[in-house]
Amino acid sequence: MKTYDALFIFAEQNLTDEALGGIEQKVRAEIEKVGGKVGETTALGRRGFSRRLHKKEAGYYLHVIFELNPNQVAALRARFRLMEIIFRVQVTAMSAEDQKLWSELKNRKPTEERMGDR
Repeated sequence: MKTYDALFIFAEQNLTDEALGGIEQKVRAEIEKVGGKVGETTALGRRGFSRRLHKKEAGYYLHVIFELNPNQVAALRARFRLMEIIFRVQVTAMSAEDQKLWSELKNRKPTEERMGDR
């Protein structure tokens, strides 16, 4: 199994927290149907696009880290294409360095983030 990083954009206008939770569960179910294990999900909220895309100006973002057999990635992407609620999805493989950086960022204290930004 290999670790993957996926970013989903849902371009519905008025999604509630309940609706986003339901969508997150559907995404988890699709990953598990092809034999994957979801590690972590992070709702990033509504963000504007830099330019209009298909008459849409903003979308709700969801970040998911999961493990999956590499030969199942194409099947998973095909399943995501069938889900009308998904506006865009990007799936990338995480290297060992990426995983290490992600765990360091996740465990970093808020004061460290502010100090490092200066």
